[in-house]
Amino acid sequence: MNDKTIMIWFRNDLRISDNEVVFEALHKAGKILPVYIFDPYYFGKNEYGFFRTGSFRGRFLLESVAALRAKFRASGSDLIIRTGDPAVLVSRLAEQYHVSAVYHHAEVTPYENFVSEKTEQLLWKMQVPLRYFSPDTLYLKEDMPFRIADIPDDFAVFKKKLIRDSCVRALLPEINDLRTPVILNPGEMPALAKLGVPASFTDPPVNRSYTGGEDVALARLGAVQAALSSGYHDICPDSLSPWLTSGCISPARIFWGISKSVDGRRTGFAGKLVSGLIRRDHCKFLFKRKQLEAKGHNNEEPIKISGRQKKLFEQWKNGETGETSVDTAMKELNATGYLSYVSREATASYLVRHLRQHWKRGAALYEEKLIDYSLSVDSGYWGRLADETKVKKAPFVFAGRPEIRLGLPPQ
Repeated sequence: MNDKTIMIWFRNDLRISDNEVVFEALHKAGKILPVYIFDPYYFGKNEYGFFRTGSFRGRFLLESVAALRAKFRASGSDLIIRTGDPAVLVSRLAEQYHVSAVYHHAEVTPYENFVSEKTEQLLWKMQVPLRYFSPDTLYLKEDMPFRIADIPDDFAVFKKKLIRDSCVRALLPEINDLRTPVILNPGEMPALAKLGVPASFTDPPVNRSYTGGEDVALARLGAVQAALSSGYHDICPDSLSPWLTSGCISPARIFWGISKSVDGRRTGFAGKLVSGLIRRDHCKFLFKRKQLEAKGHNNEEPIKISGRQKKLFEQWKNGETGETSVDTAMKELNATGYLSYVSREATASYLVRHLRQHWKRGAALYEEKLIDYSLSVDSGYWGRLADETKVKKAPFVFAGRPEIRLGLPPQ
């Protein structure tokens, strides 16, 4: 066993099992230094004035990090927790613990890439390499049958070629020995209020069916498997989404668990579950492709709206449009932080097609509200919906005219 120490910089991969970063670090070094950084950026406001992290996702994140720490402590070690600039803190810890390298999962979104590059520059001055691992997707980037620049816009084309010409990797062996150096100052878990979530956002949530953590995620997957095995098909295809987004469970773990439950058949609800995982990959890789295409042209100003549009938006946000299905869904979102993807598409369709609002404002609100928000995935859904030239027929039909309900003159 060598005497090297490799830092594991956890981000959206808050688990031990089937985590390539953890597995490779333990394979290459005698010890690992697990670190999680709470970045204040995620608790500020986006360009539309909504918080990047609201109370539901904030709580879920705290629970997931606490669960990860508990796993390390159960093995006699610990997880270092800090709050602040990730680049500065990672490089400082790397120097303090004399690590030989830092491992982390790469992301496809601009800010995360900026942070990785900044961290890499600081580590380079110390001659400590930062190793990038593929984004946490079902099909790894290096296994795909096309380059990022060639990712097709059409999901059906993407899915067909991926299934035909690629494969999902096997699960990694289970890890039982989490070897770390002596950690003298592991740090405290921050409270939501300390992270910047307003007091009005930290009231006890109405719905506590979504608790963060790897063990909870595996238990939820077990329940889905049991339901599929017994022939019960009334399963929401995206029921594992909160844990998947935070990385409490890997896409491959879900895929192989589902496949085992239905003897490899991908029909019915099992097929929808797998299709959802592949669509998530498509959104992520398509987002990356569009980022590469738009390099140097991403500094867009927030979309300005009129007073009338603001009033329409507020009624949509609060579930007061008069359209029963939309209002029910928006009230569910405000009360629980969660919506099925069918409800997301219905509410987004109403905002974009019926109220004629720009999709980015709706996506910005969802960034605050959703427990499982992902910039690449949710932007993919909103952008696809808003692309009128590629949608032959609107999937949802709504009654009534918003101008009449508001007592406003038609445009």
